[in-house]
Amino acid sequence: MLAEAGLTLDHAVTTYDYVTPASTDADRAAAEEVRRERLGGGGTFPAGGRIVMSELHRDGVLVALDVTASRHPRERVDPGWSAYDGATRSPAVRAGRSLFISGLAARDTTTGEVLHPGDLEAQAEVLYQQMLDLLGHVGLEPVDLLETTEYCVVDAIPQYRVVAPVRERRLSPPWPASTGALCQGPGAAGAAARGVPQRAVPGGGVSLLTDEIRSLVGTTRVYTAPEPFGRVAGRYFAIATGDRNPLYTDDEAARAAGLPGVTVPPTLVCETNQYADLPRDAEGYAGHTWRLDIPGTRQVRGGNRYTFHRRIRPDDVVTATWEITRVEEKQSRSGADMLVVHSKATYTAADGGPLAENEETIIFVALEGAS
Repeated sequence: MLAEAGLTLDHAVTTYDYVTPASTDADRAAAEEVRRERLGGGGTFPAGGRIVMSELHRDGVLVALDVTASRHPRERVDPGWSAYDGATRSPAVRAGRSLFISGLAARDTTTGEVLHPGDLEAQAEVLYQQMLDLLGHVGLEPVDLLETTEYCVVDAIPQYRVVAPVRERRLSPPWPASTGALCQGPGAAGAAARGVPQRAVPGGGVSLLTDEIRSLVGTTRVYTAPEPFGRVAGRYFAIATGDRNPLYTDDEAARAAGLPGVTVPPTLVCETNQYADLPRDAEGYAGHTWRLDIPGTRQVRGGNRYTFHRRIRPDDVVTATWEITRVEEKQSRSGADMLVVHSKATYTAADGGPLAENEETIIFVALEGAS
């Protein structure tokens, strides 16, 4: 079945084995050897679990298999749980932008010892804490959990309602989809859960936030104007924006306001390309841009935040220093992946004194179907 999709068992991110009480310890040991032989390609075993059912599809069927596969490269996720050392299952597997969590049992993650035998509520606390530990290990939160399946042994069903308050304390709205299933097992209460986060895993295989993009943080560009700002530029900008403030055109009015002469409209320094001697891009723009080309996205202006330190005079020679200060990945309300690039321009006068700052946000939104 995998081959028909161009995949192999090396693409498996989860494998859940369903067995019956008829299976013996020897059977399970033999099955582990089959798993070890068949799985673990590239050094990564899939996540998963073994569920004991009272019966399977028909008499004589002793094992059933549930497999999830991904075309993305697999990566083992392990917070350092030594109980999984040598096992044929990983605590979790990251593939692309999703995290696949193994079936969790109320066992010590170091020794494998069963915790809180017979106490369903305490075991549920352990399970959900382990799940949150795995999410947190890759930078995710409860809100990112998409789906859980809880397995409860038949003997513990009368206590099962105690699990809901545990979920309510540990998780958060919007609540993940949830399924409860009965399974056979020893007298001690037990449960397991698995989940897939709905938000992008930071650093995932198809993430817009690549190592190359991360490396841009701290990149700077410095431009110094070849001549003073000039009063004509300020006058034209004031006319274009409909700002009739006489401080921009009338020396006498400016001096009456305590200024040495006319000044330049404040936002002009943040909009002009006068200080940059750059070639036009494909769209005819000749000002500063970071020239970022993110395939499969459309660019959106996220906004600007201005800080002004003093009025700019026509005789000011401006130096603009641009820096990429931060990059991050988010999702839009519709679920589209977004790369957000934050940059800051610092404008200074010839004497090094600060004039203004412009904090700018540019957003690259993934096109539908691009990933």
